[in-house]
Amino acid sequence: MADETDDQLSREDDRRDRERAARIGETAIDMGVATLVAAKPEYAGLIAGIGVPGKLVLQRILDVTDRRRRERATYTIVLGTRKANFSIQEFERACEQNPDLMQLFTKIVSAAQDAVFQAKLNGLALSLANALEDGSRVDEEILFATVLGLLERPHVRLLADFERNPAELAPDEANPEDYIRQAQQSGQQWSYNSGQLAMLDPGLEHVRQPLAAVLLANGLIVRMTEGMGMSFGSLKPEHIGYAITDFGGQVLDRLRWHAEPLGDPDAE
Repeated sequence: MADETDDQLSREDDRRDRERAARIGETAIDMGVATLVAAKPEYAGLIAGIGVPGKLVLQRILDVTDRRRRERATYTIVLGTRKANFSIQEFERACEQNPDLMQLFTKIVSAAQDAVFQAKLNGLALSLANALEDGSRVDEEILFATVLGLLERPHVRLLADFERNPAELAPDEANPEDYIRQAQQSGQQWSYNSGQLAMLDPGLEHVRQPLAAVLLANGLIVRMTEGMGMSFGSLKPEHIGYAITDFGGQVLDRLRWHAEPLGDPDAE
């Protein structure tokens, strides 16, 4: 009898906890909605149609988003400190002693929270590890972290296209080795114009210009007035090609770095 009473009390406690959590969640979303409507009165009609159930669903979605952003940042910081053999406590002290390292940390956390692909998280973690292992590299790693934060999958995809061998574009009747030999003899980088890039990666046709603008503005590719860019009779000749820079190659290397799985630190 006593066990049944205890179970009933426990269920009542759970019910009250759920109701309290629901009220807190509803209050939180109401505050957020009020703030949004105050800033954007034109949204009032749209928000009014959500209703109480919709507000609670929206709160759950936002909670999941916040949790995943924290998880991505946590993963990146833990991976970077582990690679550099720093404990979290040692890392905290290092940030307190070095404002530039704290700036790098801030950039990495911000970029990691918004990252949508694993390679970016690994590249950011590598920047943190490099800075911890060699304090003289902090400024350099701030640059890498800043650029990594700007890149999304399509940027990386286009950047990787510049590493592809131009022999892939050789006409069927030509000898691909001729293109390779020509590049080796000239000592110049392979370069591609927009028409050739369209042949390499047709899927990026409609977004190639803004993608290339980001790569160019951040020193990942460079304009070349001459090089190994090829002209075809079916394409309008273009006099300016683009080639990947050393910095662009380093960024790709970081994105390709495969981190070892994080084990349980207590088991080591």
